[in-house]
Amino acid sequence: MASEVPGDLRLPAHQHELREIPELFGKSLIGWETLPERLQRDHRDLTIADILRIQHLMGQKPHESGRARRAMRRGIRIDRAALEGVPRLVIGAGLDRQVPVEFAERLAEWLEAPYEPFGAHSHYGLVLGEQSYGQVADAIRAFLEANRL
Repeated sequence: MASEVPGDLRLPAHQHELREIPELFGKSLIGWETLPERLQRDHRDLTIADILRIQHLMGQKPHESGRARRAMRRGIRIDRAALEGVPRLVIGAGLDRQVPVEFAERLAEWLEAPYEPFGAHSHYGLVLGEQSYGQVADAIRAFLEANRL
């Protein structure tokens, strides 16, 4: 769901970009330490209440792992053969500025997986938007039922 693409689909990371990622980071690094109204312009599917809830969930202190973010930016290697026979579904968000919809499409093609685009959803709106998560939940539920999971 709006996931970063694996190493095989990424351009190589620049060393200066990796060095700029701190050991721990919070909402300021990903652009969420600003006014809710400003965030709502970029995340049109979220209400102000949604944005305030997300900001609260992100907390006041740095708590995200810089090491994990650097590994993701370098590109995680995935053995597609190990996924043989495993049901897969890729979900993309049309308003996602973190993981562009083109990445989700490429990932679905690479994984040979069904692709569910949600053009009017943002990255966080896929799961945390009070008015938008229902469509995504329905798609996931249908996928789970169809694959008897």
